[in-house]
Amino acid sequence: MPRINLLPWREQLREERKREFFVSLGVVASFAILIVLLVHIAIGGMIKKEKQINKYLRDQITLLDQKIKEIRDLKQKKQNLIARMEVIQDLQANRSMIVHLFDDMVRVMPDGIRLNEIKRRGEFISFTGQSESNARVSKLMRNIGFSDYVTAPRLSEIKASKKEKGQNEDSNFALTMDIVPPQHTSDGKNNR
Repeated sequence: MPRINLLPWREQLREERKREFFVSLGVVASFAILIVLLVHIAIGGMIKKEKQINKYLRDQITLLDQKIKEIRDLKQKKQNLIARMEVIQDLQANRSMIVHLFDDMVRVMPDGIRLNEIKRRGEFISFTGQSESNARVSKLMRNIGFSDYVTAPRLSEIKASKKEKGQNEDSNFALTMDIVPPQHTSDGKNNR
């Protein structure tokens, strides 16, 4: 029987399998590289999109911060205007206060009292004057209790002044009282 040499055929088969293996390996490697490349591109696109979203959000935050600052400035201006309006309303309310105060003082002032000096310091008013007797000063203090424009009279001092022979002794006095602020209605008018 003739001898058949199978070695070259096996060798060819081995070479063919090696080639198929390397081709398969190349195809798999190509697919792997392609998948990695596609994943890299997809992730890069996501990152780019997130960066755009972040930039948009930062821009919107900057705009909102500017609007918040404008709102704070407007609130501050509003507070300043309200304060000015209150000062103006107080000035308008107090404008006629001195007239009413003097008119009221004429009504509560008993005979026999002379005023030498009237001073206003903020919400207080003080009188210095002379009285024919201490009883007249007491009557003045009682009458002030019925006044609409001043309240809480406080006698600071009372002294007898000496006169020449044949004249009555006068008393020098100093009196302090609180000014009653005018009441405002909701429409800003004086309630008195």
